[in-house]
Amino acid sequence: MKAKQFGLLAGMSALLVGISIQPVPATAQGFELEFGERGMRIERPDGYDRRYDRRERRYERSGCGPREALGAASRYLDDPYINAENRRYYYIDGYGKRGGGRGRPDSVMISKAPGCPRV
Repeated sequence: MKAKQFGLLAGMSALLVGISIQPVPATAQGFELEFGERGMRIERPDGYDRRYDRRERRYERSGCGPREALGAASRYLDDPYINAENRRYYYIDGYGKRGGGRGRPDSVMISKAPGCPRV
């Protein structure tokens, strides 16, 4: 008789412990962990996009990225845009900013080396 009561008590306590554990979002160090029916999901706050971060880090390692090249070309051109690129340079077209070429179509070559020097 005591074995049956002990088994019943153990089963009820296991059931109560199982019911009391519910999926609750946990927050730690800038990201959220959610445990639910579909498994675990990690969310980063403030619209953080990991793919964008990976692209930017690639250009930080290798030198001058497209965004930095357009910034460097804006010193010489109005409305710059990348016309072509190869392994070493960006060919950027736009309209001249200074001198006799002001307002006329012009182009600049920007190196992909760190610091985005003009060639």
